[in-house]
Amino acid sequence: MQDNGGEDQLFLFSAWGVTEAKAGTAGSWCQDFGGEATGENCRANVPWKAGNTYTFTVSSEGDGWFGATVTDTTAGTSFKLGSIRTPATGVNTAGMVDWVEL
Repeated sequence: MQDNGGEDQLFLFSAWGVTEAKAGTAGSWCQDFGGEATGENCRANVPWKAGNTYTFTVSSEGDGWFGATVTDTTAGTSFKLGSIRTPATGVNTAGMVDWVEL
């Protein structure tokens, strides 16, 4: 989750060292990134609300694809950020990191 200094709030799903991604729910998009490393990320400008509880789910979709879904458990809504293809065969939650960037 990113605030971007008051601009549109953003949800973001990233994987380093990969080259394929596809958007999820309408309004989301994916792009490659560089800088400290290279990879792919999927994004959506969806306003998030302080005090609401969000659940982030990453699920295997087969053939190396993993999809990320965000659920606002307070409002009872959800959307899919997108899917990223990796050489992985499973999800190891020990290596995942979630944070809010203001």
